[in-house]
Amino acid sequence: MSLKRDTLVLPRLRAQAVEPFLLALAPHLALAAQMDLRLRLDPGGSLLALLPKRIDLAPGDAAPLLGRLAQAFEAAGRLASELERLPTQGRDLQGEPSLTEGILAFLWSRVTGTAADQQDDAAPGAIRAVVESDEDARAAVLSAIARRSRDVRFMTDGAAATVLEFDDDPARGATLVGLRAGGLPAGVTLLRHHGLAAMSLWLPEGRAFAVQDRVAVSELLNGLADAGLLQRDDELHFVPGFNDECRVLVLSGEASAEMTPVEALARTITGADLPDETGPALRMQVLHLRPDAEAQQDLNRRLNDRSFPLGYRISLDVIRDLSRSEEDVEKLRAEIDEREARIALIQALGRPQLRLLRFSDAQLPALVDGLRRMPRALRENAGLRYAASHAADRAEPAHFVLYDPDLVQFEGVLPEFYWRAVSGDTPITFWLDPHAEEALASDPDEPMVFVPHGQRILPYIDSFGSSVSGTLRLVLGNLFADASAVLDDSQAQPAFVFSHLAGGRDEIGVELLDLARFAPLKLSLRWINEHILASSPRVADPEELRELAETLYAGQLARDLRKTMSGEVEGLRLEWQQAQVELIHCLDRLSDAVADEVRGLQAQLDTARRFIDMAQGRLAQVTGSLNGLGTALGGLDQEMVAIAEELPDMAAARLAFFQQYGAEMAAGDRIMRDAETEIAAMNDRIGALRDRLELD
Repeated sequence: MSLKRDTLVLPRLRAQAVEPFLLALAPHLALAAQMDLRLRLDPGGSLLALLPKRIDLAPGDAAPLLGRLAQAFEAAGRLASELERLPTQGRDLQGEPSLTEGILAFLWSRVTGTAADQQDDAAPGAIRAVVESDEDARAAVLSAIARRSRDVRFMTDGAAATVLEFDDDPARGATLVGLRAGGLPAGVTLLRHHGLAAMSLWLPEGRAFAVQDRVAVSELLNGLADAGLLQRDDELHFVPGFNDECRVLVLSGEASAEMTPVEALARTITGADLPDETGPALRMQVLHLRPDAEAQQDLNRRLNDRSFPLGYRISLDVIRDLSRSEEDVEKLRAEIDEREARIALIQALGRPQLRLLRFSDAQLPALVDGLRRMPRALRENAGLRYAASHAADRAEPAHFVLYDPDLVQFEGVLPEFYWRAVSGDTPITFWLDPHAEEALASDPDEPMVFVPHGQRILPYIDSFGSSVSGTLRLVLGNLFADASAVLDDSQAQPAFVFSHLAGGRDEIGVELLDLARFAPLKLSLRWINEHILASSPRVADPEELRELAETLYAGQLARDLRKTMSGEVEGLRLEWQQAQVELIHCLDRLSDAVADEVRGLQAQLDTARRFIDMAQGRLAQVTGSLNGLGTALGGLDQEMVAIAEELPDMAAARLAFFQQYGAEMAAGDRIMRDAETEIAAMNDRIGALRDRLELD
């Protein structure tokens, strides 16, 4: 639906001018909301303000807001005259952000990604999750978080999102880090609490407002609350989206206090499905096969028919000339041995193998996280066995869990590389060495050899010419102080565990275990049962009840002290925020006076800058003219030098020319005299001939 209205479009503000503009407008947000002012923040940080004309108001009713906007423009370093005589434009406001949306978008732009030292003083481990997905995915996420956290409460509106609040304190046994390591499900955002302007803000983990921006954020939040656009007890949840977009979910304080504990779900589980609620019955078609002699004969006739395309196409092939040396035969035999070893390796990898998990003392949270991911029936399976061992080079014990993958499935529930990164880079998952497993398949009395998953021992452990047991007893038997207690005991099941030592060194560590001493995990690790099965009913002895009562009393006392301190801290925070507001108002008046002086000086500096620019332009013109004149003079000097250099040659050429000219003139005179002499002689001869003719 179109919402086209006549609108005043204010000049666009650059990113650096947006904050002072909004801070100057914050005390007047109620008036701005009444006039339906729209604020549009671009991805680049610039702000465009839109003021639509309301039909139900007189033309002069917008003057107070325009005056406040002019003051805000001046606070942003712009001129109030820019808002005079603005033309109206027909604009569709259907998709334009409102005043509240524009300010919240600006607050989101001030959220930085370095919140390691900027977390608020909320209760340790306090965290919320916003789930935006379908109902099935929400149920899966709720189940995954409830198993790994404490004091879970939730609220859902059935359409937009579900909000979960829980305690992620590792000291209380929470292991949500395991869910983070495996990757959060799609549509799940974890938020941390931040308190500003006596309001609760929930921002994504690892992100917070920069210290220098918190005063401005508090003032804008106070402005929204004073204008009635937000309530003081509202809780704002900033949920990021794609391309740095953000959704703000507003949860009222009353709704937050009425969030449902997750334990209430157990009381709402209904009985079995009624017959009319079940799905349609599965249909199955039953076919009875019987031999048919007539059909068999018909098939034989078709196969034996000459026109039926069945048979082999044959051809003749030339045998290449092969060398008959023994070396080539040995190469082929070595290749056969290698292929047989490859086949044995593939067969060993295809057979069911026992798995061994090794946890250092620092990696015990990984064990707890993996067990929490498993169904209770698998966790209590007798095939999940546990043992601990000590070594001379470490003070803490190592914990081992042995299981059969056909009975208990541990793969896929333990993000090993995450736990290795946070608790020590030592392998957790081990399997049987493929070549030792090949020897174990032929002789069940051979000891088991475990190596990190995906690795094997080179050279092959079964290629030393003796049994695996004999090789290990000979090479490793003397390395252990009490090896005889395992290796010489007929009832023992020795197992060797090979792995690289921590620290990236090339040394390989070896541990000797007795698999016969492994016991079911649920009977061996009572402390894990206390963490995982804390909600299970069990009978406790009086001593345990006394310890539990003392612990609860101490915890209640600590909670009372924390509540009292929280109240005092909240009072001090409110007083400090009020003092900040008063101080900011004083600083605003002082800054306004300084700003007036600065604007006067800026105008003078602008005038001086224009004169300097004009002088620089004229100087550039004079410099260009002088450069042209210098270039012309330089060319003239070069021509004069060239002429001076050519004068001697020209004088010599002139002298030679005059000499040649004189010689030519003298030669011409001689020729003229000879011609005159010859003419005179010819005249004489002509006269003589005439005389002779007359005589005749």
